[in-house]
Amino acid sequence: MAYSSQIPVDRVAALASPRLEALERDAALDELRGAWQSADEPERAVLAAAGRALSGEHGRGLADGLPLHVVLARLGVSALRPGQDRAITSALSALDTLVVMATGSGKSLCYQAPAAVLGGLSLVVSPLIALIEDQHRALTDAGLPTAMLSSQMDESAQGSVLDRLRAGEPMLLYVAPERFNSPAFVEATHRRGVQLFIVDEAHCVSEWGHDFRPDYRRVGEFRARVGARATIALTATATPRVQRDIAARLGLREPVVVTTGFDRPNITYDALSLAGRGTVMRKSAALREALSACEGPAIVYCGTRRAADELADDLGREAYRTASYHAGRSDRALTQAAFMDGEVQVMCATNAFGMGVDKPDIRLVVHWAAPDSLEQYYQEAGRAGRDGEQARALLLAASTDIGRIKNRIGSARLGRADVDGLLARLASAAGPDGEFELPPGSLDDRDRFELAMAERVGALRTIAAPGRGVRGKMTSERLDAAAAEELEHQVRTELRRRWSALDALVAYAENDRCRRGAILEYFGDQREGAPEERCCDVCEAPSPEFAEPRGGTRPGRQSPADDREGLEVADRDLLDRLRVWRRAVAKELGWPAFRVASNGALREIARQRPGDGAALETVSGVGPWLRENHNDAILAIVAGAAPQVGGPPAPRRGVPRTMPKGASDVAPEVFERLREWRRERAEDRPAYTVCPDTTLAEIARRRPHGAAALSAIRGVGPAFLERHSESLFVVLEELAA
Repeated sequence: MAYSSQIPVDRVAALASPRLEALERDAALDELRGAWQSADEPERAVLAAAGRALSGEHGRGLADGLPLHVVLARLGVSALRPGQDRAITSALSALDTLVVMATGSGKSLCYQAPAAVLGGLSLVVSPLIALIEDQHRALTDAGLPTAMLSSQMDESAQGSVLDRLRAGEPMLLYVAPERFNSPAFVEATHRRGVQLFIVDEAHCVSEWGHDFRPDYRRVGEFRARVGARATIALTATATPRVQRDIAARLGLREPVVVTTGFDRPNITYDALSLAGRGTVMRKSAALREALSACEGPAIVYCGTRRAADELADDLGREAYRTASYHAGRSDRALTQAAFMDGEVQVMCATNAFGMGVDKPDIRLVVHWAAPDSLEQYYQEAGRAGRDGEQARALLLAASTDIGRIKNRIGSARLGRADVDGLLARLASAAGPDGEFELPPGSLDDRDRFELAMAERVGALRTIAAPGRGVRGKMTSERLDAAAAEELEHQVRTELRRRWSALDALVAYAENDRCRRGAILEYFGDQREGAPEERCCDVCEAPSPEFAEPRGGTRPGRQSPADDREGLEVADRDLLDRLRVWRRAVAKELGWPAFRVASNGALREIARQRPGDGAALETVSGVGPWLRENHNDAILAIVAGAAPQVGGPPAPRRGVPRTMPKGASDVAPEVFERLREWRRERAEDRPAYTVCPDTTLAEIARRRPHGAAALSAIRGVGPAFLERHSESLFVVLEELAA
C-alpha cells in the first residue's frame, strides 16, 4: 500500500533496516532517485538527505525494529497526511528535524512511526503529564512497547520502569525534562543507547515562544549528554523567529524543517473587540449565541479561576452541562474525564486546561478573556475541530481584559534589588551547600519570574520538584555588577517580547482585516487561506447583530478588497516601496508586518504624500509609535518616489499641530514637555501605552495637583497612578515654576 503520494516512505523504512540485502538496498536507492525527479523542492531536499544518510552504515536502525506497514496498521493509519512523509523520512534517515504542524495535523506520528521502525530506545521529552499519559495509553493499547516516568509515580513504579529500560524493553520512553537530573536515569539511558531524542511542544524551549518554561531551558544540554543519533523537535506554534531559536537552543545540526502551514481550513475565526458600557452584556450575548448554535463539546477559556467557576455556575443554571477546570481545583482529573466522556458539554477553564487533551470533536472554543499573545490564542483555538469537521473559534477581547494584561506585564519589571532580596530569602532557608526547596503553592507568577531571571544571570540553578514545587542550588547570594547588567538586559528583552506579543493579539482583535489572513501572516505563512466554509466575521459576519454591534457599526468594515484601488500609477509605486520598507522593519523587529503599519496607513501615506512630520501626523492610521520611530524613513521614501501624473506635486502639508484636535487651548511647550516625559516613562514600549495624546493634553490643560485631581482625568486609572503619578507631579511642578 502507498502510504504517501509524495515520498516512498516504505522504501526509506526498508533502507533503515539492517536486514536489507545489498541488491535490495541498491534497488531501493534507485527508487528514491526516481522519486527525486518528480518531487518538489522541499521533497527533493529530504530525499537527497535521506539517500546520503542511508547509503552508508550509519543510517541503519537496530534489529528489533518493526516494519513500517505493521507500525502504521497498529496505529490505525492507512495514509500519511501532508508533511508526515517528509518528517518520517528525515527521522528514519537519522537527520535532525524540526516539525511545525498545525494542531490536529498528526505531529505525534512523525516520531512514533520512525521510533518503532528504527527500534532501540527513543526518548520523548514532554511538558505535561496529561499529554504523556494519553499517548502512553494509546501506544500501549496499539501493542507498541512504551513506558513513562513522571513525578506522580511512586518510587516502586519508577524503579520498575528503570528495570525495563535496562532490560531493553521500551521502544518509546516519555519523560519530563527534570528527569535528566536523576543519575540513575542518565546511567540507564547511556547503557541502552538512544536512537531519537524527541522534544514535543518545542516552543517551550524558546524564550521567544508564548510558553517559555524554565524546566525546558536545559533540554539542549540533555540532548548533548544523551548522544542520540538524531533529534526531532515538534510544535504547532512557532513563528520563523521561534523556529530559529529552537534550532539554536537544541543545537540541531542542519535540521530538515518540515512546515505544513498554519491554516486550519475547518475552523471559522470570529473576534469582537469590546469597550465601554455594556461590554459584559455583549460578551454574554455573544457567548450564549455561539453556544446555542454549537452542536458538540465546547471550551470557554477564562482569565481567572473565579471567572471560570462563576461562568460555569451561570451556564449550569441555563441547562448547559458545565464544569470548571483550573489549578485550584482538586477534582481536575475527574472533571477532565467527564469532559472526555461527554458528560460535560461546556468546560469553563483557565489556560491550565487543554494541552495534551486529545478530544477530536470539540466544536467551539471561546475566549471569554483575551490571552496574552496571538501564539497562545492560536494554540488554544486550535483545540477545536481536530477531527477535521467544521468548528468555530470566538475571541471576546474586552478593553478591561487587555488592561489587566498590560498591568501584569508592567508589574513584571524587576531590578537588582528585587533579585538580591529573593537571594537573601533563599539563603536564609538554604542548607550549608546552598541547596533550597520551595514547596508547591509557595510561588506566584512574580516569584517564578524572579527565579527565572536569577537563573538566567547565573545566580542559581533550579529543577522542578513534584507538585510544581522547585528545588535548586544557589551559586551566589548577591548579584555582582556584571550579573546586574545582564539582568537589566534580560528583563528588558523579556518585557519587549511580552509587549510585542500582546500588540499582535490586540491588532488581531481590533483590525478590520481577515482574521485567518492575520494569523497566517503573523506566523510567516505566505500561502493563501482556504476556508472550507465561512472564513471569519470580517469576510462574512455570522449574523447581522454580530456585524453591527450595539452602539454603532465597525469603522472600516467596507474597506476595498484591493488597497491599490483608486490610486494613481505613481502612488501605487510609492505604496509598493512603502511595503518593501515595512517588510524590512518587520523582519528586523521579528514582528508581523501589519504591526509596523497597517495597509490602510500605507495607502493614505501614498495618496497624501506628506512632506514633513506635521503632515505625516495628520495621516489616518499613522500613530505615535510610527511617527516617533520611523518619521524620517517614511518621509525619505515619499521624497524619493516618482512624481504624480501631471508634473511634480506641491508638498502636501497638513495643518501643523503639536497636540490632538480639540486641544488648541493647550500651550504647545507644555504638551511637548509632557510628551518627552511620556517617552521616558515608556522605556522599551510604545509611548502611547503610558497614556494616549488626549489624556496627555487634558493633563496639560488642567495641571492637576494631587492624586484625586489626576484620577478625575479620563484615561488615568489605578495602574497609571501607581506607576507614573510621582514622576508626573515632578514635571508639573517644573512647568509651574
